Amino acid sequence: MHVMKWFYSFLLVLFLFGTEARAQKCDLDQILIDLQDAKLSKAFIEKSELVESWKIVKDAPEAVRKNTSVLENISSLSSKKLPNGNALDVQKLFDNGLSNTLSKVSDADKVKILDRINQWDASKADDLARRLGKDNYPALADDLSDPDFFKLYDDIIHDPENALDIAKRASNGNLTTTAKSTFFNDVTKLGKDFEGVVAPALKPGGALRSKLKTILENKFGIKDLDSYQMFEQVQFTYNKSGDYFIADQAFVKYGIDADGDKFIESVIIIENKLSDATKLTGNQSAARSIAEYTVRSRQISGLEQGLNATLNKWLRVYGDGSGKNIVDITDEFR
Repeated sequence: MHVMKWFYSFLLVLFLFGTEARAQKCDLDQILIDLQDAKLSKAFIEKSELVESWKIVKDAPEAVRKNTSVLENISSLSSKKLPNGNALDVQKLFDNGLSNTLSKVSDADKVKILDRINQWDASKADDLARRLGKDNYPALADDLSDPDFFKLYDDIIHDPENALDIAKRASNGNLTTTAKSTFFNDVTKLGKDFEGVVAPALKPGGALRSKLKTILENKFGIKDLDSYQMFEQVQFTYNKSGDYFIADQAFVKYGIDADGDKFIESVIIIENKLSDATKLTGNQSAARSIAEYTVRSRQISGLEQGLNATLNKWLRVYGDGSGKNIVDITDEFR
């Protein structure tokens, strides 16, 4: 029975490959070898379109080209259209490095990665193919085989204007590849540039200082901004689960309790956004609705770890998208 199935698969492949020049002998030899896998042979009989998927990854390692779930995902990707109406070049995506990524992960993660890519707009998959093919991202294919790194990439392409905030959380965790990644340095550059413009503008004598004082007095009744100390890149935990956000700037007013211990009496959170349309990240949005925080780390900011902060006020500074210019400071959020 197995021989008969193999024979029918052989006839099927001959039919699908045809006698055209594109049916290279090496391709035919390889697929006949792979057809000795009964599961793959059965899949080709039941879904002949998977042969076209196999052709795309025929030079990939066996664990990729013989995985029927991979082939089914490739078939789905092949049906995607770019905004200009052209078909997504799935061959380029795999040739440029996705085959290498998949070869380094488990079968379950192969499927997870491809399932996620299949949920993207075709233009995002095309962007990935382009980035994988660029010489200045030589390690991107390998880095994407780290599930945490892939999730970070996925988060950033869906919210590119918050790339820096997303990458900050990763670089403060276990994802050490973020810090050395040329890709992440590129996609976070505008955000870093903008932070470098905003911080000086908030300090005494800075371009935003006067308006900052006016908003704080009118909105929150705060008239003593000069008694607050400004810190940058402060990690605040905002719930018992340990979830945290990183404040771009935090103005802190200290108090002394009955035992003579220092505590944070009030904190003003400033979030820097590249444009007016840039929304808060999920963690920032959740934290904004909570009044009590704890300083998570003093690694960057220098603010004492473990201090509690209450009665928090939030403001937003936004730019024109260039990373170079401030448009306004406001208490309104998207």
